[in-house]
Amino acid sequence: MKRLGGKLGDVRAARLRAQVGDLDRTLVVVESQELLRGQKRGIAVALRKAKAELRKLERPAAASSARHWRSGSRRRCNASTCRTS
Repeated sequence: MKRLGGKLGDVRAARLRAQVGDLDRTLVVVESQELLRGQKRGIAVALRKAKAELRKLERPAAASSARHWRSGSRRRCNASTCRTS
């Protein structure tokens, strides 16, 4: 990989040629700390949003589970006290 000149002195790039089927293609690989930092920031933002969404989904599920358990225990209690023997 070669360093680019001028304002992009901290960026390295390489150009490769490859045959894809019948076509001749050029692949350019770029390495830049600035681009890497931006990519990491983007991933961190997406991860925070996904975790927040997961927490939103977990709250109703936990509440629903608790309601279901309470209603079942009430039915069991009512059934046991309503026995006529």
